[in-house]
Amino acid sequence: MRIWSTTKLVFVFCGITFLSSLALLAQKPAADLIVTNARIWTVDKAHPQAEALAVLGDRIVAVGKTAEIDAWRGPHT
Repeated sequence: MRIWSTTKLVFVFCGITFLSSLALLAQKPAADLIVTNARIWTVDKAHPQAEALAVLGDRIVAVGKTAEIDAWRGPHT
């Protein structure tokens, strides 16, 4: 009986952790600046070029294709 209760507790904890992660993703801040239609050279040999980037504060938070970077767009971008 005790093992069954521990198993239930683990599943509940995993479910809460998963839901918390989803809530954090839903609260992702919007970028201050998005640059598109660009030719960006990266230092990643697997992806040497990109076409868009997103800036939040004083940091580049995302580099990639325009469709991916548009996910960072918000009302004040």
